Amino acid sequence: MAPNWPHFLFFFQLFVRLFVDENLDRLVPISKQPKDKVQAILEACNRQFVEFHERARKRIRTYLKSCRRMRRCKDSNGVEQVGILLYTLVVRLEVNRKRV
Repeated sequence: MAPNWPHFLFFFQLFVRLFVDENLDRLVPISKQPKDKVQAILEACNRQFVEFHERARKRIRTYLKSCRRMRRCKDSNGVEQVGILLYTLVVRLEVNRKRV
């Protein structure tokens, strides 16, 4: 095990995120990514962080999954907000009609 384990893990995860952001499409699963790019990231991780060589592929997969989840949350929140806005406008229109 490496000294200062949490710090090494943090920097490993940061390293993976940066490489994935630069080289892969974050909205596509790891199985659909170009194999040569994934392999290049895995090799870079193995060179920089030998102690995490078993975790590298899983970390890439987890990060890509997280990116897709975050995208879905942002998309669904936008739809919900638009729905709430439309509902508020309809209620105001009905209140204004009753006043007239």
